[in-house]
Amino acid sequence: MPVKEFAFLAVTTFAVTPPLPGPVPMLPSFVLGSWKPIGHVTSMVGPLPLNALNFTAANDEENGEYWMSLLEGQLFRGNSHQMQYCFVYQGNKGDPLHSEQSPFEVSEMTERMVQFCWRAGVPRMPTHKTACMGCDCAKITLFPEGVAYLRFTFEMSPPSHHLDVLLERASEAPGLQHYRQRLWPYVCEYNNHSGQLDLDPASGMQRRMQSETSSVQRSGGCAMGVHSARRLPAENASLEKTPMPLVTYEAGKTVCRQINSMSFQEDESLPDVRFQMVLPSLPCFPCVVKYSLSAAVKEFEYIGLGFKGWAWNRLQTPLRPNYFGMTTEWHVGLPSGDVSTSEGPMLIAYSSSAGACLREMKVEGYVSHPVDIEAKPSFVDWQVERANGRVQVHFGKQEWWGFTAEDISRSASFLRMQWAIGSVLGHPDGSCQEAFGYHSEKRGMSPLNWFDAYGF
Repeated sequence: MPVKEFAFLAVTTFAVTPPLPGPVPMLPSFVLGSWKPIGHVTSMVGPLPLNALNFTAANDEENGEYWMSLLEGQLFRGNSHQMQYCFVYQGNKGDPLHSEQSPFEVSEMTERMVQFCWRAGVPRMPTHKTACMGCDCAKITLFPEGVAYLRFTFEMSPPSHHLDVLLERASEAPGLQHYRQRLWPYVCEYNNHSGQLDLDPASGMQRRMQSETSSVQRSGGCAMGVHSARRLPAENASLEKTPMPLVTYEAGKTVCRQINSMSFQEDESLPDVRFQMVLPSLPCFPCVVKYSLSAAVKEFEYIGLGFKGWAWNRLQTPLRPNYFGMTTEWHVGLPSGDVSTSEGPMLIAYSSSAGACLREMKVEGYVSHPVDIEAKPSFVDWQVERANGRVQVHFGKQEWWGFTAEDISRSASFLRMQWAIGSVLGHPDGSCQEAFGYHSEKRGMSPLNWFDAYGF
């Protein structure tokens, strides 16, 4: 997503926090420069195309600091003790609608490894793993791989990968102005909290953004932008100022999403997964919602789908300790509803000449191998078939989406899904008890209306 250029950026200044006393290690030479991905890029939302990110790292020796960038609008500022993750999301018209920050500390800084962990003494995020501390909440690791490559891994919360990529150096590190420009109109300080960034007083944006508070949605949450030259249209033009457009309600309306669409548009060799729902009649408390899932998979591969409840919203600040883990969630009520359980449904579906299978599964623990659920099935009227190189899955599931058109619109918009593609081990024999393997990088999770990640 291109950042709007402003002529005055070249003279924009920002406050520099003095480094803490003690030695001031700069980033080691194996990190410095501009880097391009090679091979697969694993991310929280799904595999990314090779042009999705560009890692850079530079030392600011004058101020005893260093800067890094990864995705468009995603910056890291550090000194000898601390590192701050700072993100600025630019809207379609260049308006900065969304910002985010997270506090880290230096765990290791050597010629063999650079590692940052969640800052000690800082409250964990509501989406971090239960009772985690430090490196067990979030961890970023960089280390040389071979003589020419750099491995960048971001785990939140470990062992769940937010990002894992192998990089190859492409050129020298950019100038420091590269980072300062991408912060506008915010400042990146070493704050001991997560949440939105502070506006730079010199930007002149405070008055403008305060006047727009009522019309712009800034609910917060984890931010991770992916560059794409092809902008996706908003479902509702009246909500064009929010990066999260809502589904407009109409009974019987079919809503289809191309999962991982921004990446798939750039690289059609990446997983092709489509998710569809039919909006129910009013009221829906409860009602059966009809869903469909379609994935381009090989004959001996499965497609997995898990319902992860509603998208996290800082305005409600519920604790969601399994947000990035594998365990499914099931919310009863609206996205701001009262009940959330850890017993939401997950399915594994595959089809071969031996027959079709749909297995309802659950995950016991933050991350583990799914196991079959034998009693009280959540999916009804299911059908699995294979045609034209795709597995098609149709099923119904009981939902508590609400009583009004607005209730249904919000419920359908804020569904959060996880998916995975992997191998069925051996040859399927029709028993639907076959073992299945690890999905590797072919997996992802995010709300259905998360920025522009899912296409219409």
